[in-house]
Amino acid sequence: MTFRWLWLLVVTIAFFPFAQCTNEKVKTGDIYHGNYKRRVKRDFVWNSMTIEEEQKTALPHFVGQLQANETNKDVAKFAIDGEGANTTFKVNEENGEIYCFEMLDREKKAQYRLSAILVNKYTGKTLGPKSIFTIRVRDINDNAPIFTKNIYNASVPEMSPTGTLVTTVTALDADDPTLAGHAKVAYQITKGQDHFTINNMGSIYTAVPYLDREEKATYEITVEARDVPGQKNGHTSTATIMIHLIDINDNFPTFIKDKFTFNVYENLRVMGEVGRLQVVDIDEPQNRNTKYVFGSEKLQEIFEIRTNAQSNEGIFVLKKALDFESVKQYKMNIQAIDPSIVLAVAKHHRPKSNAEVIINVLDVDEPPVFKMSPYKFEIKEDTKLNKIVGSVFAEDPDEAKNSVRYSLRNPKDNFFIISNKGDIIVDKPLDRETNNWHNLTVAAEEIDPKSTMKKESLVPIFIKVLDVNDNAPEFAERYAARVCENAPPGKVIIRISAVDKDEMTPGAKFTYYSAEKENNFTVQDNKSIVYYSPAKHDYVW
Repeated sequence: MTFRWLWLLVVTIAFFPFAQCTNEKVKTGDIYHGNYKRRVKRDFVWNSMTIEEEQKTALPHFVGQLQANETNKDVAKFAIDGEGANTTFKVNEENGEIYCFEMLDREKKAQYRLSAILVNKYTGKTLGPKSIFTIRVRDINDNAPIFTKNIYNASVPEMSPTGTLVTTVTALDADDPTLAGHAKVAYQITKGQDHFTINNMGSIYTAVPYLDREEKATYEITVEARDVPGQKNGHTSTATIMIHLIDINDNFPTFIKDKFTFNVYENLRVMGEVGRLQVVDIDEPQNRNTKYVFGSEKLQEIFEIRTNAQSNEGIFVLKKALDFESVKQYKMNIQAIDPSIVLAVAKHHRPKSNAEVIINVLDVDEPPVFKMSPYKFEIKEDTKLNKIVGSVFAEDPDEAKNSVRYSLRNPKDNFFIISNKGDIIVDKPLDRETNNWHNLTVAAEEIDPKSTMKKESLVPIFIKVLDVNDNAPEFAERYAARVCENAPPGKVIIRISAVDKDEMTPGAKFTYYSAEKENNFTVQDNKSIVYYSPAKHDYVW
């Protein structure tokens, strides 16, 4: 009777340097003896191996050894399969020693899962089930902590108190966190520690109060990350943090000089620009809110100051027309303030800046000005020639007070002339019934021998011609009447009416009478001709 033996293997880990063994619970398996199967115990006493990464010695590197009880070396051989089997890791078929043929990097792969097998060296058949084991790559702290960024940009408001959080940085270490210190990171500031601090969490805080953007706007600090804190052989890396101070409104506006002088012509249009006031505010534009205030409320009726949003200048604007002859100069005190400033952190306690403003009004050569406008005169139509109707008067408003000459601008109306003194004189006979109104235009021209510019003003003159009773009444038409010879006395023959070219006053009326003393007709009621007695002939008036 022939027996085929199935070997019961017990695989163990040899305790070589860089190897580690652990116990695994007892397992059972099926054993065949001839044609009969029976249950037997297999006592495996290992489940993992360990090899250090990045070994500097020559390859291959010994990992560990597989061992089996009751092994028939003439029949069985060792084999492995799984991750890296027969490439990265190879086993000695005869003695079960496992070697590593590649340089291992734990940060790329921390462990390998393989299976140990006994194989019949002649038939190639497996002699029993696989036994799974793990090869773990042991960390040697070969990585420095790496910051998530090479350069960090952070910001914090200027004038912040001590301990204000600025930002948080992070450095990651790829080494094994289970080994003491390999992946633990500690931070310190190596540049800029006078102004900022950092804790073990990578949070950066201000170390001093009142950092002033106007003195220094940006701080460049260097943070170092170190693993294995407290050990000299730890790895380090650094990162740069650019800390920008955010501007706040903590500076008062200040005039660039104590006195501003502007020269402006008196004919400047209302709402025209007189000049500009400049101030210095070292805050950023969005935190400049300068307001300009008059020292005298009275001057606010004449001028207005508007703040230019871009330049922060105070723009003087004219609200009321200027007159050189009335006021030649304005003096005033102007204050520059910023009502929105943060007083608690303001640089100084002078909330107002003062400047004197002088505005000189310049004379403009203006045309003569008439005393009134328009002029109205009345004159009777029978006024004699060369009679003065009335007078106009204009004078030079400028300081020079030049003489003025007058002229008429009505070439078609030549009934009047004007003297050098402004007297309007009758030059032709007037007739109210022909023209009862005369509309004239008088020009007043400044006599200035130094100027080639003609300066003149015009004024309208209205002359009303008053009526005098210089026209007799006239019958409205030529009348002709007929009467029957047998008409009774008192018979109305015709009604007559008259007109007068002269102006009729209220209540005025005509008186009618017969020019002949003896006739057969009479006029009654000042309006009718009445038949009085029989007559043989017709009468016509």
